[in-house]
Amino acid sequence: MKEISDANKKDQPSTWHDEKVSVMEQILKAKADQHEDVRDALKRTGGREIIENSPADSFWGDRTQKKWSKEENNLFSELYKKGVKTSELANNFGRKPGAIRSRLKKLLEVDSI
Repeated sequence: MKEISDANKKDQPSTWHDEKVSVMEQILKAKADQHEDVRDALKRTGGREIIENSPADSFWGDRTQKKWSKEENNLFSELYKKGVKTSELANNFGRKPGAIRSRLKKLLEVDSI
Protein backbone atom coordinates (compact mmCIF):
# COMPACT_ATOMS: atom_id res chain seq x y z
CA MET A 1 0.00 0.00 0.00
CA LYS A 2 2.73 2.45 0.94
CA GLU A 3 4.38 2.03 -2.45
CA ILE A 4 1.10 2.86 -4.19
CA SER A 5 0.57 5.88 -1.96
CA ASP A 6 4.11 7.17 -2.48
CA ALA A 7 3.88 6.71 -6.25
CA ASN A 8 0.69 8.79 -6.38
CA LYS A 9 1.54 11.58 -3.93
CA LYS A 10 1.69 14.15 -6.71
CA ASP A 11 -1.96 13.39 -7.55
CA GLN A 12 -3.26 13.81 -4.00
CA PRO A 13 -5.57 16.77 -3.46
CA SER A 14 -4.11 19.49 -1.24
CA THR A 15 -6.85 18.75 1.31
CA TRP A 16 -5.98 15.04 1.64
CA HIS A 17 -4.20 15.41 4.99
CA ASP A 18 -7.40 16.85 6.50
CA GLU A 19 -9.70 14.35 4.76
CA LYS A 20 -7.95 11.01 5.29
CA VAL A 21 -9.33 10.32 8.78
CA SER A 22 -12.89 10.76 7.54
CA VAL A 23 -12.18 8.52 4.54
CA MET A 24 -10.68 5.84 6.79
CA GLU A 25 -13.72 6.01 9.10
CA GLN A 26 -15.99 5.38 6.11
CA ILE A 27 -13.85 2.45 4.95
CA LEU A 28 -13.75 0.84 8.40
CA LYS A 29 -17.49 1.29 8.90
CA ALA A 30 -18.17 -0.36 5.53
CA LYS A 31 -15.84 -3.24 6.42
CA ALA A 32 -17.61 -3.79 9.76
CA ASP A 33 -21.02 -3.56 8.08
CA GLN A 34 -20.05 -6.19 5.50
CA HIS A 35 -18.18 -8.70 7.70
CA GLU A 36 -19.68 -10.33 10.78
CA ASP A 37 -16.26 -11.60 11.95
CA VAL A 38 -14.95 -8.03 12.01
CA ARG A 39 -17.97 -6.89 14.05
CA ASP A 40 -17.43 -9.76 16.50
CA ALA A 41 -13.73 -8.96 16.86
CA LEU A 42 -14.52 -5.31 17.53
CA LYS A 43 -17.09 -6.26 20.17
CA ARG A 44 -14.51 -8.42 21.94
CA THR A 45 -12.21 -5.42 22.38
CA GLY A 46 -14.72 -3.86 24.76
CA GLY A 47 -13.66 -0.31 25.54
CA ARG A 48 -9.96 -0.90 24.90
CA GLU A 49 -8.16 1.32 22.43
CA ILE A 50 -7.20 -0.32 19.13
CA ILE A 51 -3.81 0.71 17.75
CA GLU A 52 -2.16 -0.48 14.58
CA ASN A 53 1.26 -1.73 15.60
CA SER A 54 3.11 -0.45 12.57
CA PRO A 55 6.47 1.24 13.05
CA ALA A 56 6.52 1.96 9.30
CA ASP A 57 3.33 4.03 9.32
CA SER A 58 3.87 7.47 10.78
CA PHE A 59 0.19 8.45 10.69
CA TRP A 60 -1.90 5.36 11.44
CA GLY A 61 0.65 3.33 13.39
CA ASP A 62 1.61 3.47 17.07
CA ARG A 63 3.30 6.87 17.45
CA THR A 64 4.07 6.68 21.16
CA GLN A 65 7.81 6.23 20.62
CA LYS A 66 8.20 8.43 17.53
CA LYS A 67 9.64 11.93 17.38
CA TRP A 68 7.34 14.80 16.41
CA SER A 69 7.86 16.14 12.90
CA LYS A 70 7.89 19.86 12.15
CA GLU A 71 4.58 19.46 10.30
CA GLU A 72 3.02 17.68 13.29
CA ASN A 73 4.23 20.39 15.67
CA ASN A 74 2.69 23.10 13.48
CA LEU A 75 -0.63 21.28 13.09
CA PHE A 76 -0.67 20.41 16.79
CA SER A 77 -0.16 24.05 17.81
CA GLU A 78 -2.80 25.24 15.36
CA LEU A 79 -5.40 22.73 16.61
CA TYR A 80 -4.71 23.55 20.25
CA LYS A 81 -5.10 27.27 19.58
CA LYS A 82 -8.45 26.52 17.91
CA GLY A 83 -9.64 24.91 21.13
CA VAL A 84 -9.28 21.21 20.37
CA LYS A 85 -9.31 19.30 23.68
CA THR A 86 -6.25 17.47 24.99
CA SER A 87 -8.03 14.09 24.76
CA GLU A 88 -8.93 14.75 21.12
CA LEU A 89 -5.36 15.81 20.32
CA ALA A 90 -4.08 12.61 21.92
CA ASN A 91 -6.44 10.56 19.80
CA ASN A 92 -5.69 12.44 16.57
CA PHE A 93 -1.92 12.27 16.99
CA GLY A 94 -1.78 8.74 18.41
CA ARG A 95 -0.20 9.92 21.65
CA LYS A 96 -0.95 9.50 25.33
CA PRO A 97 -2.63 12.47 27.10
CA GLY A 98 0.50 12.98 29.21
CA ALA A 99 2.60 13.28 26.05
CA ILE A 100 0.16 15.89 24.73
CA ARG A 101 0.45 17.93 27.93
CA SER A 102 4.25 17.74 27.76
CA ARG A 103 4.22 18.84 24.14
CA LEU A 104 1.97 21.79 24.94
CA LYS A 105 4.34 22.92 27.67
CA LYS A 106 7.32 22.67 25.34
CA LEU A 107 5.80 24.23 22.21
CA LEU A 108 3.47 26.82 23.65
CA GLU A 109 4.93 27.43 27.09
CA VAL A 110 1.57 26.48 28.61
CA ASP A 111 1.78 25.73 32.34
CA SER A 112 -1.80 24.90 33.32
CA ILE A 113 -3.28 22.16 31.15
